Amino acid sequence: MPVHGDTQPEPDETFSLGFGDLEHVTGPARAAIATIRNDDVGGKTPQTGITGDPAALVNTPTPTFTFIGSVPRGLFECRVDGGAWVRCTTPHRVRALVDGAHRFEVRALDGDLVDPTPASHGFTIDTVAPTTTITSGPRRVTNDPAPVFTMSTDDRTARIECRLDGAPWTVCGPRWQSPKLPDGTHEFAARAVDPRRQRRSDSGPR
Repeated sequence: MPVHGDTQPEPDETFSLGFGDLEHVTGPARAAIATIRNDDVGGKTPQTGITGDPAALVNTPTPTFTFIGSVPRGLFECRVDGGAWVRCTTPHRVRALVDGAHRFEVRALDGDLVDPTPASHGFTIDTVAPTTTITSGPRRVTNDPAPVFTMSTDDRTARIECRLDGAPWTVCGPRWQSPKLPDGTHEFAARAVDPRRQRRSDSGPR
């Protein structure tokens, strides 16, 4: 069947033809439907890449992703944790997620062609700051000029930081002894900092 019009491909372009079903008819032959589609990727399946993603550990329930595809002005579909694919654009902020491990996937589309190997990124959400407890220390009034403090945290991945009398925070571990102090009122504080840089402190005059 002749196809009218310019069917010569431009550089780096190909054409594909799709024909509707032909029915047996009496009389003049019924024309087929010819569709010419300019395929920007030469008939190859589109490719997808994630260009911006959150760290492996994040403290926000709605991380944002950016991505690209091999088809200019192409379309994308996204999903989280193996859910249904939905149309999306870049940048894409996922819906609010619960704490825990998650996986984001995105795939490029080009008409009926779909990237068979979607780009993906795994991450863990932790929005709860660790709790710090000063488990032992001097009495409110003490004659020990260099008292010892012990601390604990409910997050084994967190580090414990301490400070005395408003000085800068320093890593101190679960046990800390102060330098020799002059008579007077002093204040010791401790906090736990987890890998997501979340922190919670327990402090007070000691």
